[in-house]
Amino acid sequence: MIIGNNIETIKHVRNNGQISVRKKYAGKQIQVLTSSDGTIIIKPGKFIPYNEMWLYRNNNNEVFDKAIG
Repeated sequence: MIIGNNIETIKHVRNNGQISVRKKYAGKQIQVLTSSDGTIIIKPGKFIPYNEMWLYRNNNNEVFDKAIG
C-alpha cells in the first residue's frame, strides 16, 4: 500500500524472530526502535559506537585532527 511517499508492506515474523527486508538493505546497519505500545520502527543508517561518540562531541574533531596532524 502506498501512503503519500511511503510504501507500507505487511511482513510475517518467522518462528526464529526474523523478518526479511529489501535486498538493498543487505549488509547495512539498521536501528530498531520499539515503543511501549509495541510499535516497531526500523531506520537504516550509519551509527556511531558508544565508545567513539566522544570524537563527535564539542568540536573534538579539531582536537583529534591536531593530535594526528
